[in-house]
Amino acid sequence: MQPLLYPGDYITVSNLAYAEELPKRNDVVVFYKSDEKTPQTKVQFIKRVVAIAGDNIQVQNGKLFVNKKFVTENYVSEMNNKTPYSLNMNLVTVPPEHVFVMGDNRDISSDSRKFGAISTENIIAKASKILYGINNRTGNKIE
Repeated sequence: MQPLLYPGDYITVSNLAYAEELPKRNDVVVFYKSDEKTPQTKVQFIKRVVAIAGDNIQVQNGKLFVNKKFVTENYVSEMNNKTPYSLNMNLVTVPPEHVFVMGDNRDISSDSRKFGAISTENIIAKASKILYGINNRTGNKIE
């Protein structure tokens, strides 16, 4: 999730954020995903919601389009958006009760481009604040 989050950062999350509402585009969420090598083991991920149920999503030349509209992503560094994996993705429609998540470090992020949209049932929290972060980011709101 760099440059937003770095290894070793401590963050706060809200486990109740989605008790009464669904995740929105741009939310940074924590969710469970089954491990590919040992499917009975669930791994926690933290990623950004880029599309919600019913949205059509596509990446062209490293630019994100949701419902055919270009999305400005100030949180994605051009330096982390150069590989073929990051530059293009065919059109995908997000199924009902699912969201499409991507990491901010697009070149190396294991996200919905790799494992598909995630069920909203697997989302366990919304990231909200950096409690302790390197590079003087302590106290920054997560957005």
